Amino acid sequence: MTDKYAVLVTNASVLIAQTRTKESDLGQCVKQPVVIDTSDPSKTLIESIACEHDSPVYFHVLDKENGRLVASYQVLNFYFFHTANAYDYVDPKTGKTSTSTSMLPVTKRSITLTPSYAISNVINPLKPYQVASLVRYELGAVNTKDPNVVARGTVKAAIPGIMADLPRVSKLISMDPNYRYVYGVSGTVLPLRVLVYRLDVSAMAWRSLTRPFMAISSSRTGRLPIFVQRPGATDEDDGIVITITINKEGTNSVLVGLDGKTFEEVGRAGMPQVYSLGPHGSFVEGNFGLVSTMGRRIV
Repeated sequence: MTDKYAVLVTNASVLIAQTRTKESDLGQCVKQPVVIDTSDPSKTLIESIACEHDSPVYFHVLDKENGRLVASYQVLNFYFFHTANAYDYVDPKTGKTSTSTSMLPVTKRSITLTPSYAISNVINPLKPYQVASLVRYELGAVNTKDPNVVARGTVKAAIPGIMADLPRVSKLISMDPNYRYVYGVSGTVLPLRVLVYRLDVSAMAWRSLTRPFMAISSSRTGRLPIFVQRPGATDEDDGIVITITINKEGTNSVLVGLDGKTFEEVGRAGMPQVYSLGPHGSFVEGNFGLVSTMGRRIV
């Protein structure tokens, strides 16, 4: 979601019904990277999922005021679960409006499909987790495109080779092209080595915990962080990053708060529930502190 537009990514699953008898029956469907083939009733849902690695991924840009399709783009195949943010801006060189969106694509030729979100798999994975990298896709000149013609999107920036997942940006500035910080989880793909990170996109510099997670103990791991802005804040990173940790036995979770600037622990609280991954979302309550101007100019 940007200030002006809603950006939809069509890599949703295609359901191949059991009644399909020949390949041409798929002719009216738009092929997507992930296919669920239910033609064999003896297979489980996980076994029925397959990836079409040669199918492109489409971005559709919609006007937020009236829902009208403004432009469509395609890029090389990828699969993803999470996005960081998106914004629109006026290109200072061309004067045209473009949109940019950050997400975590997986582009490997073999996608490992496991029940990853079960607590048992979080604390003792059946297979290594699929590693994604943070990539920013550029959709150029959206205000001049023919919506009936699919244009080509481009990769504006990427951080390959570094595991990055569950990215969050301060909600009040997430649609501003001059935002700086992304919070998420990173680390090795081994169990219980997931760390919370802060990425400064203006300098492409990482700040993360280098010791076992937050010095709680080496037997705990962190999950999706949420940034909570401090009341009266004037800096983008002036606030608290909260994350829920889980122990290796899967029997105890602790809510931990980190200073948004220094990443030093500022507090913790025991929880009556056990969370495998923690909540997904952003902190949006209230109208205080830093207010983004939703600027269109890149500085």
